[in-house]
Amino acid sequence: MNIISKGYSLTTDEKGKLIKDVGQVKKGQKIKTSLANGSIFSEVKNTVKSEK
Repeated sequence: MNIISKGYSLTTDEKGKLIKDVGQVKKGQKIKTSLANGSIFSEVKNTVKSEK
């Protein structure tokens, strides 16, 4: 079963590379979030790194 059909989403950069870390994106960068029923295209306004 596809992970997206289970309710998860996948976010990629302009080149289609999977984003796994907040450090992979910069302010102003365009990203794509893929969901089960379509996609959301966004522009990064800000990032906040977790202190874990």
